[in-house]
Parts: sequence; C-alpha cells; structure tokens
Amino acid sequence: MFEAIIATVIGGLILAAILYGINCWWVSHNQKEIFKVCFVNQPPPGEIEISKWGPHSIRPGSSQHYLRVRSNEALKIERFNVRFIDLDEVARDPYEPLIDLQHFIAITGISIAPRNLAHGIEQNSIPDDKGGFDVLLKPPMNVAAGESFVLEISVKVYALSWDGKISFRGHDSDGNRRYGRKDVRVSESDST
Repeated sequence: MFEAIIATVIGGLILAAILYGINCWWVSHNQKEIFKVCFVNQPPPGEIEISKWGPHSIRPGSSQHYLRVRSNEALKIERFNVRFIDLDEVARDPYEPLIDLQHFIAITGISIAPRNLAHGIEQNSIPDDKGGFDVLLKPPMNVAAGESFVLEISVKVYALSWDGKISFRGHDSDGNRRYGRKDVRVSESDST
C-alpha cells in the first residue's frame, strides 16, 4: 500500500513537471512571436510581399530593401532593433552573448517609410555593436492590431554566401521582448 502511494506521488510529480515544461515553452514561444515580418517590393502604398515562400535572397555588395512589420496586437512602439542573426543564434540561450555578424552582413541605414511615420514622431537610429540598429521613437508610434509599417533598410554584404534571418525585436506594453523573423540567404543570384 505504501509503495503504491509513493509510486502515485512520484508519477504525479513527473506529470506535473512535464505539463509545466510544456506550458512554459508554449507561453514563451507564443509571447515572442507578436510581429510578422516580410520583405516587400517598394515603400507604401501598394507594396507587395516578395520571397513569400522561401528565404529572401540578397546579393553581395550594397543594396536597399523594404521590410514590412505587422503587429498582431495593438501597441505603442517606443523602441525596436533590427539586425541579421545566424541560424545558430536562433536556438541559443537568450542569456548567451550575441553573435557578431557585421563582418559578413550588416545594416548600414534604417528608417521608417515616410508614409508610415506620423507627423511629430522623431526617429533616432543608433548602430548596435552587432551590425544592426536600435531605433528610438519619440513619442511612441501607435500601431493597431493587424496594422503594419515598412522599414527602409540599407544592407552591406561582405560574404559570398550566408544563410540566416533578419530579426525585428520590439517590446510589448509590459516591456517584454517580442520578435518577428524572416529567412535570408546571401547568394550571387538575383534578389527576389
């Protein structure tokens, strides 16, 4: 009888630990993916998503790209970061140091498309130390659920080939980091 009680308690603890782990993963996974990002062919209006079903191709050298960011919930965006990340970095522990890619691929300039930037909002773009930019908006930009805005980004590619992602990191109203990412491939072929 005593052994059956111990086995039941241990089984219950194991089940509780498994369910807790699944719940933590589910919450963190869904919490961070509030933004959807994609490359578009031009600044608004009339922009069309490109490279919808695969990685966005970028040729070595300097080029201009348009990144549309859509929020799945209403937010006041005060700051955000945009940079390229290595595929290894996607799976890393969030407290490990960031991988420095600026000698392979870097963003050299960034701005919100003028049509999306409301009158009176000042944008301050500061290079981060990983080949991307931190962007501060004063006052914060209001974005409704389902609304999008377009970023004009200048890119310098030094590598002849590379696979990774472009990462948009914003913050929700509670200050939690929220992400949107899109696959990117550096290749000699034409940009899509």
